[in-house]
Amino acid sequence: MRVLVVEDNAFSRKLLVKTLEKAGYQPVVAEDGAQAMVVMQLSDAPSMVLLNWMMPGLSGIEVCEQIRKLDKPVPPYIIMLTAKADRDDVAQGFRMGSDDYIKKPFDSAELIARLNVGKRLVYQQSLMHTLIDALPDPIYVKDSRGLYLGCNDAYAEFAGVEKDHIGQKQATDVLPNGAAQKSHMDDLRALAADEPMEIEEWSVDANGRNSYHYSVRIPLIESSSGLRGLLVLQRNLSQESMSEKLLRYEHKMAVLGGMLCRVSHEMKNILGAMMGFSSLGLEELGPTNEASEYLQDIYNGGESGKKLLDQLLQFSHQESHEMELVSLGNIVESSLELLRMLATESVQFEVKTDPDVAQMYGEKVQLQQMIVNLAINAFYAMGSCLDPCLQIEVTNELDPSKEQLFVIFRMKDNGVGILDEVKEKIFDLHYTTHEEDGSGLGLSIIKTIIDHHQGTIDVESEEGVGTCFTISFPAKV
Repeated sequence: MRVLVVEDNAFSRKLLVKTLEKAGYQPVVAEDGAQAMVVMQLSDAPSMVLLNWMMPGLSGIEVCEQIRKLDKPVPPYIIMLTAKADRDDVAQGFRMGSDDYIKKPFDSAELIARLNVGKRLVYQQSLMHTLIDALPDPIYVKDSRGLYLGCNDAYAEFAGVEKDHIGQKQATDVLPNGAAQKSHMDDLRALAADEPMEIEEWSVDANGRNSYHYSVRIPLIESSSGLRGLLVLQRNLSQESMSEKLLRYEHKMAVLGGMLCRVSHEMKNILGAMMGFSSLGLEELGPTNEASEYLQDIYNGGESGKKLLDQLLQFSHQESHEMELVSLGNIVESSLELLRMLATESVQFEVKTDPDVAQMYGEKVQLQQMIVNLAINAFYAMGSCLDPCLQIEVTNELDPSKEQLFVIFRMKDNGVGILDEVKEKIFDLHYTTHEEDGSGLGLSIIKTIIDHHQGTIDVESEEGVGTCFTISFPAKV
């Protein structure tokens, strides 16, 4: 490893060079601070510096401070050589950026031992820097003021900047105006929160390409000095593989299940109290009292609420398993009670399942989630219908051209329909027509589940008439 020796005294310089060479290091010599700064500004500058404190011109302290201002991706390890033993002097050296110090006249064994410590630290930093640069996900670091400290190659490409020139820049110097302001505000929010913050948002790269990113903003906190900065990691969700989409979706379902567990206990207590007091009221007033009818409605409403909670909990607690032989008709039947609870009372259900429907390989949980997500979209589309009707059919169909039997699932609604120009986008990740409350994940995850089961989906829709989804899965013959 190359070590820059900055020493104005010729005898001391020669002794240092000899000591380093004997230990296997490669010394690079500078006779004063000015020469040292020329060397340290080179692209292949040494990774370690032995720096004399007392020198004419630039002192060691001044050189140390200027080296730190270079903002190198892997900061060099600096050891100060000094006859100063005063505690305040040593503290000043550390404040200016020194990593270690050794007293003059130095002991060769101690010097090499301290260099070896620095060598290990430089190696670890270099390894971490290489690993971060090799990651395909954009990563950057900012200080507590929101100024860039550095980034990896992926973020430099995303932002269209040179990685080595991003230090001390603001978001407005790097990103387009709108994106810069949004990114800067998100960074400041994360810094103020003092805890990791997750965000999903559309981003525009340096080439004007839109992509949907998931980002995690992590405040960097040291116990002694408090908040130091912010580490930001981004993931391009537009390029997620099918398995990654499923894993992320299942993670969200697990989080939802945990939330439902916490909320359901409190809700059941509330509903139990409603049912208990209304039951007492019914006993007290008797069936002939006019108020008994209202109390009975309250009791029935509480009972329906408890059933819905039980269904939602059962749905969210299911675990995904390996592919197995399943009956899609049975999965539809087991989902109907939940669908009826999620729908408004005005929705009519017409369900036809062929009793001889073939079995198929599938994951029960994912197939039920597909059915529920499709139905929720249908309920939304039928929101303004006078007589909403959801038709579900499960049957077999033979494709003569492929000599293959398929299990067919159809769901048809009489909702508002889908425009032709929108139909091509509905399975895109995060596309949604529910601007005020839609996450856009429903139809995207449906397509992912269908692909996972080697199936296909076809959409027929007419504006003002309704939409029919036809899904085909290979049957087990």
